[in-house]
Amino acid sequence: MWCHNRRSKRPATWCLRDNQQAASLATRYLIERGHRYIAYLGGQGNNLIRQQRLEGFRNTLTRYGITPREEFTPACGDDTHAASLATRQLLENNNAITAVLCHSPDAMIGCIDGIHKVGRTVGKDVFLTQQVALIGFEDMLHINLTSPAFSYVSSASEETGRQAATLMIRKLKEPMLQNQSITLSGQLVTRESA
Repeated sequence: MWCHNRRSKRPATWCLRDNQQAASLATRYLIERGHRYIAYLGGQGNNLIRQQRLEGFRNTLTRYGITPREEFTPACGDDTHAASLATRQLLENNNAITAVLCHSPDAMIGCIDGIHKVGRTVGKDVFLTQQVALIGFEDMLHINLTSPAFSYVSSASEETGRQAATLMIRKLKEPMLQNQSITLSGQLVTRESA
């Protein structure tokens, strides 16, 4: 989310979510629960949010002494069918994977389908090699209606909107006000899927 004063030649005022922090938070949680084979699934290859999250994901793996593997980070279309196919291919080629970070709510739904189609289940018990833990990055309503209930890093959408509105109002009232940048951190919500 961003705010921009088009009349100004100065840099825009921004209100952003910290995607690197969000991915790092989710990755660290999974590592601390014993996962060593963690994948990141979804998003188009040129998507900036995907790139930022992958950077946080890879940096965290490296910090914990785990070598990031390119084959564990497949990009795919932003729909459930594409995510299901990508998940099936990922797990059929890399059976050791015990956890997946899902780029979007649709990727999470598709990932569940793909997990089931390869004979595995969604859950948080890393000792059962048939289970795959899932964490997503959005707190959208349809994600909250799934079973198992998904773990996710909250996107802080309402807070982002509040901060963006505040910045816009201040800029309208004081056009010469220096541009600002606000970055909001995500919060991990742990539930049944991880």
